[in-house]
Amino acid sequence: MKAKNLVILVIAAAVLAGLAVIQTRQKDKQKNPQRVKILADLPVNDVAKMVFYSSETTVTVAKAEGAWIVENRFNYPANFDKVADLLRELADIKPGQSVPAKDEQLGELKLESPLDAQPPADGEEKTGAGDKIGHLVVLLGADGKEIGSLLVGKEYVPKVKRGSETRGWDSYGSKGRYVRAQNGNVALIAESLADATIEKATDWLDSEFINVGKWDITALSVTGGTNREPITLTRESESRPLAFATLPKDKEMNATEVGTLSGALSYLKFADVADPALPDAKTGLDNPVVYAAKTKDGRTFTVTIGGQAPEDGGKYYARVAVAYEAPEIKIEDEPEPAEEQKEEKPEKELTEEELAAKKQTEEAEAKKKEDERKKKIEEEKEKQEKLAKETRTLNEKLSKWVYLLEEYKVKNMLLERKDLLKDKEDEKDKDEDEDEDEAPRPKQKKAEQAAEDAEDEEAHQGHAHAAAADRPVEEQEKAADQPEDAAVDKADEDKPAEPPADKAPEPKAKPAGTEAAPAKPKAEPKAESKAEPKAEPTPDPEPDTEDEPEAEAEAQ
Repeated sequence: MKAKNLVILVIAAAVLAGLAVIQTRQKDKQKNPQRVKILADLPVNDVAKMVFYSSETTVTVAKAEGAWIVENRFNYPANFDKVADLLRELADIKPGQSVPAKDEQLGELKLESPLDAQPPADGEEKTGAGDKIGHLVVLLGADGKEIGSLLVGKEYVPKVKRGSETRGWDSYGSKGRYVRAQNGNVALIAESLADATIEKATDWLDSEFINVGKWDITALSVTGGTNREPITLTRESESRPLAFATLPKDKEMNATEVGTLSGALSYLKFADVADPALPDAKTGLDNPVVYAAKTKDGRTFTVTIGGQAPEDGGKYYARVAVAYEAPEIKIEDEPEPAEEQKEEKPEKELTEEELAAKKQTEEAEAKKKEDERKKKIEEEKEKQEKLAKETRTLNEKLSKWVYLLEEYKVKNMLLERKDLLKDKEDEKDKDEDEDEDEAPRPKQKKAEQAAEDAEDEEAHQGHAHAAAADRPVEEQEKAADQPEDAAVDKADEDKPAEPPADKAPEPKAKPAGTEAAPAKPKAEPKAESKAEPKAEPTPDPEPDTEDEPEAEAEAQ
């Protein structure tokens, strides 16, 4: 076989193999439509406009000069992340399940197009047709031609059987949506496409605004308005609260209200943007209240507050500006680690070589410190330049707009000077005096008190010993079991004046009447010790322990 014929056969075989692969894929797609993307080959980067239609509103988000804007809100910047996420989601959705639905069944899945819905005539009441109408997303290119569209319908909630009851159960299973493609096919997808159902233009606005913590503020002022005393608060140090420079004698700072005023910029968000064409006389910005807060990094946030907009639920008109003034760079020398002090020779004892080496070492250390200092200064300058650039960008974005702020947020900025003061508490001095009265005694008074307590204890023990010595023998035997009397007896052993225990006389036998008497409780001998004992000889208070069994036997 010639080489030419062999090449032809190889080429023919390759073509046939390619055709076979294409036909196989087409058949596979027909058998498995779930593998085909609903918006196949969507050129995401070519999309220049998205129009969202619903039964109530139409929202248009478009690209202008390289940035996404919301046309319905005076071309205010749109939330780029939200736009990008939705475009990627639309490009990747695949049908999870094909749903055969006739035209009359589309309303049940909320897949009727809002473009086909007829608005009610004048004087005609609205019907429930809005419950059958879905959200239509239309994607357009820069030339205004349609690139793709999708009708987003009812949300799918899996049915879960609970006993005899079957109901939608949000906690189990994955949610999805019914969608209708351009070709009319209905499918159930796993994606929620929540952003495709947004009906408010404000939900597409870039929400970046202001967020300043109260402890980041070093100075705050509230000026302007009608019949308002100006407010100027400063902070002595980072750890001290904001306060007036001077206070009336009978007043002090109301820390709660100061915290409310200084925290007004924390996570501040706007509710909407107003028409930039509105005159200041209409918005109340011709006689504003100016709230200005300076932060420790050198930025100043200024909120110019106008009047309220009754048609917008009492929201306030406001302008926002951000400025930056680089603070002075201060580099503090770090403390050197403690090292053992080495004894050095006096300079007069050093040789010329040693003096030169010492001078060279000191110069090297000084140069190293200076280089480190210069490096830190350069780093701080770079940080300041970066912050200045970010501040300019933010100011250019915010300062040209008139915003609508929620009433409860603005009320925190409109506190008056009298709200930040309160009467001094008269009870404070009284409480301090009480604390001083209850304070611990000085050391010398404690020592005197301890000596007095010791004398009282000795006197008490002496009385207890005398009372025990005067008691009859039978009471002494009963009292021997008492802890208090035992302690007294032990104390008596240490006294040198007492006679030895082995010379104590034998205790007398108990009277006959005493044997028949019932045993008394241990607490009773103490009570009897108070009475005068009978006049009869009494033994020493502490008989020998060896004689106790004999005394007991004799008594028995």
